[in-house]
Amino acid sequence: MTSQIICEGDSIKFGSGTYSIAGLYPDTLQSGIGCDSISTLDLTVTDITVSIDTSQLNLVANISGGTGPFNYFWSNGTTSNSITPISNGLYSLFINDANGCVSNTATYNFIFNTTGVISNIKDILNIYPNPNNGQFIIANSEPINEIFITDLQGKSVYTNKNLNVNSLDIKLHNLEKGMYLVNILTNNGMNIKTVVIH
Repeated sequence: MTSQIICEGDSIKFGSGTYSIAGLYPDTLQSGIGCDSISTLDLTVTDITVSIDTSQLNLVANISGGTGPFNYFWSNGTTSNSITPISNGLYSLFINDANGCVSNTATYNFIFNTTGVISNIKDILNIYPNPNNGQFIIANSEPINEIFITDLQGKSVYTNKNLNVNSLDIKLHNLEKGMYLVNILTNNGMNIKTVVIH
């Protein structure tokens, strides 16, 4: 028995045949002294499908098929399984798996919803000082329900849920210098502001 894995769309030659569909394929082999032996190919075809889950605050890869670990290739250069969009536009994603098989390409046209996803004029949001060294205050005119802070690749660096406060003192230690996205959820929707740590 010979086991082989190929990617969808590929084929493999075994004995006298060429195969591209998963299954068991027996083949009669003849030795140099005229004896026949039967060898069987156990062929697995990897078909990977990826879609983009938009039910959360981030865009998250949803994978069907394949063998992990997976490599992620987002159109903005991100290589993690999720991203936080920072601008309107078309985001695309494909992946490959541990066997080198490549998925389809999934796309999603992201548009900030001005009534719910980005700064709502009912909220007056302040972050100070900004820039800062990782310690800053978030103050909002409406009660803050949830805060999460991500880097520009969508990796979460801070989360605080089930709040009901108008201001919060944030202390982030050991973060690399750079720009981060502060996502604040109130009853009026999601507010997103940038904070610079130097």
